[in-house]
Amino acid sequence: MANIIGNCSIPKNCFSIYDIAGYEKIPKNKIKEMMKLTLQRATEASTNKSASGIETFYNNIGCNDSYINYFIYHQKLQPFAKAIRLTIEKSMTKNKFKECQYANFYIHKQVYIDWKKKGIEYEPTKANLSVFDSKSRSNKTTITMPTNYVIEHFKNVVKQLGMNISEVTITAIDCFMKSHSDIFGKYGTEIDENLVQENKSAFVFGYVDKELNNKIWQAIQRYNQVNTPPIKYGEFLESALAEKLKRLPVKYTNPKLFEEYKEALRENEKLKKELTGIEQKSF
Repeated sequence: MANIIGNCSIPKNCFSIYDIAGYEKIPKNKIKEMMKLTLQRATEASTNKSASGIETFYNNIGCNDSYINYFIYHQKLQPFAKAIRLTIEKSMTKNKFKECQYANFYIHKQVYIDWKKKGIEYEPTKANLSVFDSKSRSNKTTITMPTNYVIEHFKNVVKQLGMNISEVTITAIDCFMKSHSDIFGKYGTEIDENLVQENKSAFVFGYVDKELNNKIWQAIQRYNQVNTPPIKYGEFLESALAEKLKRLPVKYTNPKLFEEYKEALRENEKLKKELTGIEQKSF
């Protein structure tokens, strides 16, 4: 089913990207072009090609990726581009004979107001709230709490920020337990492969320290003056990334091999215990 750029419902506390384009005087054809490119790249990069899969991938990961999120490249949108979110909903085409999915982008009003009135750029928080998406969790826990000034203040602030109270509550509990690890201990150390997304794009874009970039650029030029065949910047980057990847623990680069390794250790430990038992019996 095709994903088409169009008008579809967004949260009440948000501005549509069309609204933002109007406020920032960005031509409609330009904003549509950015929307189409962003949706296309998010669709290509998402392993789950369903509407909800693409939406979840973009809102969790793609929005922070400079290759996928094309809004980052526009000067007027760049300060808050990573706060722009995607929504996709099922509808009918104009002739009402074919079902399709309309996609739209939006941003929380407070994020845009903070930039427009106060000059505050959007910065993704370290504790990414989207990781704790209550909609994607099948198991839910209901907690009843007494209403007091603490709870009321918490709810009011979350509402003003235009966030989901369930997600923020989980994040608050997470932060509390991490800051009291002497009581709660360590948790969440196991890697969840369901949260690991693929990105098989051959194009890599990222911010690099300008001084480091300059040193690499000059070093390649010097190398190419006296060596054949010459190397390109992309080739140098690829080899550097490959070398760095080799140095990472196998836990991150090859989880299947890591599991086999752990199983071998367990078997080895089991064998040692059996041999120790045999030796003790022989005496």
